[in-house]
Amino acid sequence: MESINFKYLTANQADVEWGLYLRVAGFTTNPPLAPYPLARHPQGYHFSWEKGRILDEFQISYITKGKGILETRDGIYTIAPGSVFIILPGQWHRYKPDQSTGWDEYYIGFRGSYANNIFRHEFFVQNRGGYGVGHNLTLLHCFEDIIEKSVREHPGYQQQIAGRIMSIIGEIIATVKNQEFEGKGIEKRIKEAQFDLRERLGQSIKMEAFAEGYGMSYSYFRKLFKTYTGLSPAQYHLQLKLQKARDMLSTSDKTVKEIAFSLGFESAFHFSKIYKKKYGLSPGKSR
Repeated sequence: MESINFKYLTANQADVEWGLYLRVAGFTTNPPLAPYPLARHPQGYHFSWEKGRILDEFQISYITKGKGILETRDGIYTIAPGSVFIILPGQWHRYKPDQSTGWDEYYIGFRGSYANNIFRHEFFVQNRGGYGVGHNLTLLHCFEDIIEKSVREHPGYQQQIAGRIMSIIGEIIATVKNQEFEGKGIEKRIKEAQFDLRERLGQSIKMEAFAEGYGMSYSYFRKLFKTYTGLSPAQYHLQLKLQKARDMLSTSDKTVKEIAFSLGFESAFHFSKIYKKKYGLSPGKSR
């Protein structure tokens, strides 16, 4: 890929209504001792270190080589190779590569209602200084594909790119979360617990005793389990039960009461109440 390659884009009403659309994509190799940024960008994007910058879009930058520094109102952060950092709309910021190393930078800027909702999530709220994702080929291919599609601008390219943006966001979250478990026996125990919960759909499980079976206090087990799956053990077990109930309603002749008791609910009424809250229909109407 060339040392400087970027594209600024426009979006039509259909792109905006889609909920996620690209405004800029680029790649830059900034060598040691070189000025930053290398190229002159349109008004609203170009910035100097002295003044910094405020954007009206989300930007994700992936530094694949070299190191540098990021500064926002929240603090000053060291950006190592293999780091991703995210800039929010209206956030004052400035960043630059270290003069001794330079850096290779992939970046995208985008807007949309989907992005507004996603970046309210606690995962992004809790970490403003970047994420160490390493040399991640999935991320790299997504950035390269976005740049290629933005250059070609084939019909429907904005919708294709929206999918790649979502892939980038999902890969960042998955990579960071998995780092908490990599190389640890805890991951194996959480996976075993997931399997065990699937095998015991017809039971009402006391989670405190269940956690003890894995050699952990319930509070510690719950914290690890929720970090790994996104749900507490009890909620995970309940969601599995409801999914199984939904399957049984469509594939078996069992009554609602029979299904409720086969899945360990205390009563058909209790089952129906929870089922309707989850799916918006009572079990009888769902069938």
